[in-house]
Amino acid sequence: MARKNLTIEKWAVVIFISITLLLDYSRPSNASDVFIRAKERGQGNFLPSGSSCYVVTALHVVKDAQNITLITPDRSEFQAELFTEFGNEIDIAVLRVSGNATKLCKGDKWPLIFDLSQQLEDAQLKGNLQLRTEYGNRWSIPVEIIGYKEHSYIFVRPFSTKDTIIKGMSGGLLVVNGIAAGILTEVNPDSGVGTVVRQDFLYGLLRFLLEDHTSIGKVEKLIGEYVVIELFREVPVGTKIYALTQSGRKIMLRIVKVHLNYSSAQFLNETYTLGKGEFIYELKKDN
Repeated sequence: MARKNLTIEKWAVVIFISITLLLDYSRPSNASDVFIRAKERGQGNFLPSGSSCYVVTALHVVKDAQNITLITPDRSEFQAELFTEFGNEIDIAVLRVSGNATKLCKGDKWPLIFDLSQQLEDAQLKGNLQLRTEYGNRWSIPVEIIGYKEHSYIFVRPFSTKDTIIKGMSGGLLVVNGIAAGILTEVNPDSGVGTVVRQDFLYGLLRFLLEDHTSIGKVEKLIGEYVVIELFREVPVGTKIYALTQSGRKIMLRIVKVHLNYSSAQFLNETYTLGKGEFIYELKKDN
């Protein structure tokens, strides 16, 4: 009888652990989704987009890495590749995941939080850095928000002097009032202050994955009222295209010349400053 009870207890433990992992993983806003082993160690957050799966992290974690390994809460390991980076603007990168790992990339697309600054104030400038260990465990560091800039950064510092923000936490999720408020990208070793890229700013960067836009290329350089674009695919002269401001306003252009994998496009409305690497989209016929 004792042996039978022991077997039942073992099964109970297995079931409990399985349920815990399932529940743990079904709440992506509570912690970073994966631990990343690459050029450096870091954290990553899934970003579903259509049938594709991406991971958002800090660029310096994966920059120039030969191999990028994602470790999920159940300790499974998957490979990823660098999809795009925003190094000229901000320390953020997007990885592309393939194979069986895509089935883990579930949930709603990231919402645009219009009142994030108000959310920070409502939370009395308190939050938590939610992280993963290399063994899949979830852990948290209570932080105080010591400042923020509209639509760009949030600055945090641990409440307790026993806690520190260190390497391996880059890409970790700042959670405020139960919402994902941003992603940690760096820490000042002298002051211990961490820099978090705000979620509303990230939405602007990742709009091409979050919304129904068809990207045709990236800005190579700006020459007066013309933009030189590196094309992802063939686009004929005369095609109307656009770039997006963070607020969602469309900067309209038209392709006037195509040469090999590059094109020149002319602004149709006001001339704006477009940075190298910014995405350009094809205007749909019904627009």
